[in-house]
Amino acid sequence: MKRILTVVLIVMVAATLFTGCGSKSEDVTQSSGSAEATQSSSEATENNAGTESAEVITLRFMTRLGDDASIADRAILDKVREFDEMHPEIEIVDESMPGSDDKMFFDKVKSYISVGDYPDVILSYGGNAIRSYVENGIVLDLEPYLEEDPEWRDNMLNMFDLWQFDSVEGTYGVPYRYFGNILYYNKDLFEKYNLEVPKTIEEFEEVSKVFLENDVIPMALGGALGWRSAHLSTVLAMKKFGPDLINDLAAREQKYTDAQMQEIFQTLKDWQDKGIFGKSITAIDYDMELMMFYTGETAMHMDGTWAAEGIAKAEEEQGFKFGVANFPYYKDIPEREFYTMGGADGGLVAMKTGDKAREDASVELIKYLLTPEAVEYNYAEGGTQLMPVKTSTMPFPDTDFYKELGAVLGNPEMTYRQEIDLYDELPQLTDALRNATQGIFTGLTPMEAGQAVQDEIDAN
Repeated sequence: MKRILTVVLIVMVAATLFTGCGSKSEDVTQSSGSAEATQSSSEATENNAGTESAEVITLRFMTRLGDDASIADRAILDKVREFDEMHPEIEIVDESMPGSDDKMFFDKVKSYISVGDYPDVILSYGGNAIRSYVENGIVLDLEPYLEEDPEWRDNMLNMFDLWQFDSVEGTYGVPYRYFGNILYYNKDLFEKYNLEVPKTIEEFEEVSKVFLENDVIPMALGGALGWRSAHLSTVLAMKKFGPDLINDLAAREQKYTDAQMQEIFQTLKDWQDKGIFGKSITAIDYDMELMMFYTGETAMHMDGTWAAEGIAKAEEEQGFKFGVANFPYYKDIPEREFYTMGGADGGLVAMKTGDKAREDASVELIKYLLTPEAVEYNYAEGGTQLMPVKTSTMPFPDTDFYKELGAVLGNPEMTYRQEIDLYDELPQLTDALRNATQGIFTGLTPMEAGQAVQDEIDAN
């Protein structure tokens, strides 16, 4: 049966695929790199030469998914393994790199591509992260497959924009999760200090003063990882200026040294100076930031909806009550109350190999992971990361925390844009922007941070 096709797709994108011939000895092979996968394939070819065994397509897949990372990840990997078992003609080599540091993951992908030894299916956030790969002709255009199967195409939410480019016709990936950046908060701490959950940025700063007076970190931020400060910058940009600023930056109609981005960078510096993020934030990584929230060391936590599962678990283990709200908006711009960073949280990309059977197998895996049945399996297992399949609705657990989460995410007025840099044509802008925002925490002025980003743009 094909009812599990959806889940396998998610894993495939995150993994690398490689081709080889031989008999299939294992369902899913764990591999530390492409050399091992290649050697395994060649040995299998030699060992089975002259036999009647059918040729096996070896697919390398590379994602950030891990069995121990979350219920949602494990459910997806279950479907990858199921796909592998259902297809004796295909062997999947899992090269996934679970963890919170996406830079390590994408550096590994870049190293593979630089030597022409890239995965068959990888995780991609689209935009500038894969633009050059698309323009250089090494990413498979999925548009023919989408047109061939309109039922599959039309049952997905329309979040393809980060895998479509003005410079090249086609669709070069499909979303497999989506998210919104929201505000999680510790209800017990708010009640202890008789505070209301802030609806506006101005109220956020006021409650932060009270928490600081009582030696509670208002909203810790993992400054050791640039993506945390870059995500907050995008949230603030959406609240203050909306998608227009992101579009203008990508079109070179605004600079990072101009007034609007300078205001965003200045807010980061002001909040750091006030102690809102805590002390020594460049020594705090994402996992530490989460633990500080779980244990009541910090009162609020800005994050994507992927964090909900861990926070709900911490509510049971730590005894705190946590709540969910929209990230605060600017009091004088109420029309952007429901604007935030969000949208497709990664997609699955099939790489072009020149081998039609291998490419078709990659797409088949992607499709398998995004069927309604596969998504429903994910939700039934307890996965709380949203997947962009229209006919599958997440059945949130019957708790106050998840009711609040559902109310926020179910708001039809929510307006999302992904991280600012993803809409830019320069792939190196991701690192430039993350380094610049992180640099504010180590002494850069807002103008120096903006100039660092602008220098990268001007040099290219």
